[in-house]
Amino acid sequence: MKKYSFVLFISAFLLTKLSFAQFYNGLTLQETKIQRLADLLEPGAILIIGELHGVQSHRDQHMQILNLLRFWDRGVSVGLEFLNYTDQNFVEEYRKNNLSEEQFLKAVKWGGIDFKYYRDQLNFPIIENGEKSVALNLSRTITSKISKSGL
Repeated sequence: MKKYSFVLFISAFLLTKLSFAQFYNGLTLQETKIQRLADLLEPGAILIIGELHGVQSHRDQHMQILNLLRFWDRGVSVGLEFLNYTDQNFVEEYRKNNLSEEQFLKAVKWGGIDFKYYRDQLNFPIIENGEKSVALNLSRTITSKISKSGL
């Protein structure tokens, strides 16, 4: 039976060198080795991966981790915080090749960071295996209001 994990990409600050990843067990908050991830990630587990926008070494680490999960026979869905949840239908249409990349980026109002840093993560899940690419972010209207006045 294939085990499924959900990988959540959250833009976060890193307190480490740009090209060095640290892994922590979310239950104990203790640092762990990447080799232990296979044991820690049970079906339905969530792995949160932080990054600085537009840093190639972070993108490369994401792909190494995703490929390692696939090597360990984990099904991997990817949650993407840089896409609004209201744009999920565009994500699905893009993944089905019903939208070109240009159409997709226009539909989700992509701007700023070059999409090349996120394309492979978005396209990593194998849809035919039940894996998904999931848009997670709230709309800018809501996030702007929260950043200005809090919850």
